[in-house]
Amino acid sequence: MQKVCLIGWPGSGKSRFYQLIAPQLQALNLTVREANGLVWDIQQEVQEQAWLVLDARQRVESPDELATLLNAADAQVLMFWQEVSLDNQAWWLKQLKSFAPAKPYALVMPSGLADAELIKLAAAPLSAQQPDWPRLQRMEFVLPKLVLEHFTFVLDAMQRDSTIQLWRAVGVVECLEFANPVAIEAGRNWVYQYNAGDAQAGWLRLEGVGLNQAVLCEWLSACYAPGN
Repeated sequence: MQKVCLIGWPGSGKSRFYQLIAPQLQALNLTVREANGLVWDIQQEVQEQAWLVLDARQRVESPDELATLLNAADAQVLMFWQEVSLDNQAWWLKQLKSFAPAKPYALVMPSGLADAELIKLAAAPLSAQQPDWPRLQRMEFVLPKLVLEHFTFVLDAMQRDSTIQLWRAVGVVECLEFANPVAIEAGRNWVYQYNAGDAQAGWLRLEGVGLNQAVLCEWLSACYAPGN
């Protein structure tokens, strides 16, 4: 049975990809698991493959960082391909050809991947090189109603602060501007906001390096809506 570990930056879509392919794994004789955060824990003694999951909606502008990222795996999985602009699609295909020409890759649509595409990934030779990724701190916060504009400004400040490496932010918040809760997903240089529907609101989880709880609590308290 072929063993595979999904690696990649937080928020890249590892869990979504696993859910898409889970019904196919037994028939294809594949065992797939997710790495924990940024920890590169490929089990080389059992010949486990590394599949790198990428959020193709976002470019990685640093050539050195991109080379490290693509060389960390035996095969590449580009998520959210249906949401990627034509310019970014062409950019990613060029980078794969430049930095990892011998590695197979898959472009993932909402319908998932065909069996033949998964078999192509599973046939990749072992070539992954361990990246120098940091171990991440994780902090969780309970939040009252917020002013969303202020909260977005604080997330931007975290991403720009030279003393912080914010790798991931995810949560659901109540805010003055909207009747329904707002879901937040953020990475190192991007933020997505969308209607959270009936999801439980009032929480935020941060993952990164150099996180100071006292400072972050002070920043977040500046986002509280009047009366909170």
